[in-house]
This record gives sequence, C-alpha cells and structure tokens, in this order.
Amino acid sequence: DSKTVILYTPNLRVEVWDIAEQKLQTAYEVVLRKACAQTALSPDGKVLACLDGDFGLSLAEVATGNIIFEKKSFTQVGFSDIFTILLASLLSDSEFSLGNTEFITMSFSPNGQYFLAGDNSVRFTALGALTSETQSLAYDLTNHAVVPLKGDIKKVVASGFAFVGTDKIVGRHPDPKKSGIYSFPAG
Repeated sequence: DSKTVILYTPNLRVEVWDIAEQKLQTAYEVVLRKACAQTALSPDGKVLACLDGDFGLSLAEVATGNIIFEKKSFTQVGFSDIFTILLASLLSDSEFSLGNTEFITMSFSPNGQYFLAGDNSVRFTALGALTSETQSLAYDLTNHAVVPLKGDIKKVVASGFAFVGTDKIVGRHPDPKKSGIYSFPAG
C-alpha cells in the first residue's frame, strides 16, 4: 500500500515502519524452538515461514510466536544442498554461515493469503544409487487449511516457482514444454 515498509533481520526481528511519519510502528522479536536455516516473511509482516535445521517447515505468527502450521521433515538434505553447504563454508572469510542459502522454494502470495513451498531433492540411497523426491505444500492462511495440489501444479511448485499475481504462479516443470504460468490454486 506504499504506506509502510516491512522488514526482518537474520535474528528474526520484524519491524514495520511508517513511511510518511518516518517512524517505527511495531517491532517483534520472533522466538522459535529451533533455529531457521531459511526464512520468508509474509507481505503484511504477520507470518514468518521457517525451514529449520531438521528440514521441518513451520509457519509462525510474528506477534505471538505461535505456530500456525508445522510439517516435520518437509524435505531432506539432497546432493545439491550438500554441495551448497560445502561451497559456502569454503568461500566464507569468517565463521561458517549459510547466509542466504535457499534449500527449498518458498513464498507468500502478494496478498498474503497463501504460502507455497516446494522442493525437488536428489539424494544418494544406501546402495549408492541416485533418487529424486519432490515435496509440495500450499497453505491457506485465511482459512488455516492445507490446499491440495495435484498434477502439473504440484510438480511446478516442487521444481521452482514465483508468484506473478495473487492467483497466478510462473514455474519450471520437469517437462520444459509444460513450464509457464499456472492459475493458483486450480492449476
């Protein structure tokens, strides 16, 4: 609405600033049980998404820290994740930090109604073979309910997406011919 600026720090301090008055309106320190390896903040600053160190995914109310939704073991460490962690540690001048590493794709819709998360991990099995696993999640923050994803849109969310409106996403599909813009949540 161009009236406020909402931001958050790596320590999960969420601030809302009034642009016209050039003053801080609200500030919250979000405290969660587990440290976050990756985060995202809703456009209104009311919900924080956290992928924790055990790769569990949770949505927390910023003002209270209450967990709205939780999915344990949303994903697992994949081959590309291990490579990213090793590269980050080798290139780091100071103490080890994952910084802005993105393990999964996650985003809120521009109006803050939906949260989407997806991952397509490639891992080695116990026998040394490569296996691929996809995870997709859509959550309606207004109705506090998981939104079922089916078919191509489930694959697009897992492979990489971005919102291009409140009811549309653009994304990659494993079959490049099916990549493009999809209505959401219908697909």
